[in-house]
Amino acid sequence: MLSIIIINYNVREQILDCLNSIYENPPSFEFEVFVVDNNSIDRSIEAIKEKFPEVKIIENQENLGFPKACNQGIEISSGKYILLLNPDTIILNNALAKMVDFLESNPCCGIMGAKLVNESGLLQRSCFTTLSLKSIFFEATYLGKIFPNNKFFGSHHYGGWGYDSIKKVDAVSGACMLIRRELFDKIGLLDETLFCGEDNDLCLRANKNKFDVVFYPFAEIVHIGHQSLNKNVYVKLVNEYLTKVKFFKKHHNSMLLILLKVLIFLEVCLKIVFRKIGLAMNFPPDAEIRLKAYYKVLSEICKK
Repeated sequence: MLSIIIINYNVREQILDCLNSIYENPPSFEFEVFVVDNNSIDRSIEAIKEKFPEVKIIENQENLGFPKACNQGIEISSGKYILLLNPDTIILNNALAKMVDFLESNPCCGIMGAKLVNESGLLQRSCFTTLSLKSIFFEATYLGKIFPNNKFFGSHHYGGWGYDSIKKVDAVSGACMLIRRELFDKIGLLDETLFCGEDNDLCLRANKNKFDVVFYPFAEIVHIGHQSLNKNVYVKLVNEYLTKVKFFKKHHNSMLLILLKVLIFLEVCLKIVFRKIGLAMNFPPDAEIRLKAYYKVLSEICKK
């Protein structure tokens, strides 16, 4: 059996489209769908109950975050394989069956990621190396974005590779991640202390325990991207930085952690300068919110 777990937070239209795509492209084998709702106020749960009564719903009374909500679904699911799926995705063709068939045929693979494309069909780089000072530096300096196909500057997302072949990777995006249940039995569930980056953490732990993480390009999923996070810029920015600190504290030595904090401090200070200039020019419209987030980041990393 396949258990599909979707976390919902005020993305009514996206999750309805996602569920519709699942039931329009179902696998031939038995599957179950769980929606874990983090206290949405957009009446999305009422709409799901009306249009998809077969979906099993967990209604939280507060926003518990993505990892904890995923764990709630995993703990009550019964599938041999568990698909963590973002609500802003669309299943295409026979993607679900192809993904499960691959895991069935490759017992060393513990986690697999499908090919993600945007609404226009353009590739999204959904594989990445383990978070490192190098990758964070290239992100902070925008070199990774300016030269995404460069093997050096774009190495965090495997620049120079066309995402057109089956490949063992460090990590795949949590937007669509198929996982063997036995992996959770061996290494534990998602780390609930991480606001984001839980996919990187899970894949790193999988690799350390001799489970392969594999990208599979022959199952295609549309991924719109960051619909819930875009609703709260402040929370998104603060937690993106603090999650990096938590990740390094968990997986790297103290010297690398100190270097990370220095790098974040310099990056955030530079962004404060630019945002203050933007605030004076009334551009962008969320400059004041971003400034507050950056000051919060500086305050927190100096404490930790």
